[in-house]
Parts: sequence; structure tokens; C-alpha cells
Amino acid sequence: MKRINFKNSRFVNTFVNLPLGGIRPKMPKFCMVGRSNVGKSSLINHLCDSPKLAKVSSVPGKTQAINLFDIDGQMYLFDLPGYGFSETGKSLRHTWGSLMENFLTEYRPHVLLLTDSRHPLFESDLQMIEWMRANALEYTLIVTKSDKLNASQKHKKTEEIRAKFQAHPLFYSVHSVEGKNTLLQKLHMVAEQQHEKEPPLPALA
Repeated sequence: MKRINFKNSRFVNTFVNLPLGGIRPKMPKFCMVGRSNVGKSSLINHLCDSPKLAKVSSVPGKTQAINLFDIDGQMYLFDLPGYGFSETGKSLRHTWGSLMENFLTEYRPHVLLLTDSRHPLFESDLQMIEWMRANALEYTLIVTKSDKLNASQKHKKTEEIRAKFQAHPLFYSVHSVEGKNTLLQKLHMVAEQQHEKEPPLPALA
């Protein structure tokens, strides 16, 4: 597949139910997930060099559907609402419901899990990782707003994430170049892997 440069990105559609109509079956798929107000829309805009591509809101949880973006005609990027889990940690709360859960398990995108550098790690983030692992979903853990941390704090955050999540974080700031090239390279690598092994999508009803 051609190199993805993220210079020709566009909003495609908003979905409130499945199946997702009108998408190309073998296009590599990624999705942004994280707690409300973690910076998903800001990261999409920064990654694509398009400040108005994804609508940014100061109101947590405003995104209540699946928003789809086409990146260079080479990959799909889905923006999902902020998530939460039940008290038992075994099911997603009603803020997501069956739509998001079924989307992830049926369409199996590579998940970009965002966590805010300014806050301690949340139990719901750990639950989300455990849920993805239980469903064999691949993911990349991204620490947003990393410009708020100095070198010592980043080291501490890295150790915290490794201890709690057994994962290596990618630090990202929309106010600098930190993390952007690394994430672009990771996305292209995963897209190539998906392109080679993409299974067929669920049949339309």
C-alpha cells in the first residue's frame, strides 16, 4: 500500500447503529478511545494537520456516536465516545452500550487508547485494557497532553503505566512535535499489517 501522509483527510459519516454502511471492506481501521475529554478530537486534528476536521468540545462526553474519518483514502479512523465501565468491570456502561462493544468486536480496529498525562491512571483505563485483551484486540497506549510533564514526571508516568498496564506508552502533545512522527510510523506499520490479513466485514442486513 502507498505511504499514508495524513494530508488528505476528511470526515465521512456519523453512525448510531451497525452495520456500518458504505465503507470499503479491506480498508485498514483504527479507532480513538479514552475517557471523556482526554483529547481524542484534538489529537485527530493535530495528526491530520487540520484544526477543524474533528469537532473539539469542552463538554465531556459530547461525542455520543461513532464518527468516521477517511485518511488519504488509505485507512479509516473512528472516533468513539468517552467510555465507562460497570462497577464489576465486566461490561461497558450505558454511555457506550452495545453499539460500541459490538463495533469493536465485529470490526476489530486497532485501538488507540488515550490517557491524560495530568491525571493518575484510572481504573476504567485498566478495565478497558483488560476488556481488549480478553477480546484479542490490538492497541497502542497514548499519553496525551505530554507537554504538561517534565522529564522526571514522564519517567514516573512510564513506570506507573508499565507496572499497572504492562504496556509501553507513547507520549503525545498537540502543542509540540512530541510523539507525532512515532505515531505516524506506528499507524502506517499497523495499516500495512491489517491490509495483508484483513478478514471480510460482517454482511449487511
